[in-house]
Amino acid sequence: MSALLEQIQTKLAQLDNRERWIVSAGALFLFVTILFYGVWKPMKANNANLLQTNKVNSETLVWMQKSVQEIKQLQQSASGNSAFHGSLLSLVDSTTKTSGLAAQVKRIEPSGQDRVRVWLEQVSFDQMTDWLQTIDKQGVSIEEVSIDAEVVPGRVNARISLTGSFSE
Repeated sequence: MSALLEQIQTKLAQLDNRERWIVSAGALFLFVTILFYGVWKPMKANNANLLQTNKVNSETLVWMQKSVQEIKQLQQSASGNSAFHGSLLSLVDSTTKTSGLAAQVKRIEPSGQDRVRVWLEQVSFDQMTDWLQTIDKQGVSIEEVSIDAEVVPGRVNARISLTGSFSE
């Protein structure tokens, strides 16, 4: 490297003042051009890209924070809807009525505070399973089920034992 510098200095020393000035100006121009196009311009373009990415990420963060709030509200409202205050017997009675099973309920027998036996006759199997899903969402556990098929397709007789504890 030092040999190369010595050759350059020797060549520059052989030039007259005007030629040295032109070569120095050309070298300075070349250095500034390389600095501008090789360093400054790529840094500026990268900075613009980073600013745009930052803006997009900030917007995404704001959207996510709003979504978190909405999710929390929906979870609270969903858990508020599923929380039943009353006895298991009253829950079973009200849900059979709202599910359209009141006519098929032949007997509801409480067995303590947290257990109920239900007899359904000539009930649509699909309607019964929908009702069981509904009460399952309310926190009721199905302890025992006995289902007998009827002559009419899709109709069954069922004896179901349910458990669950609710606040009065």
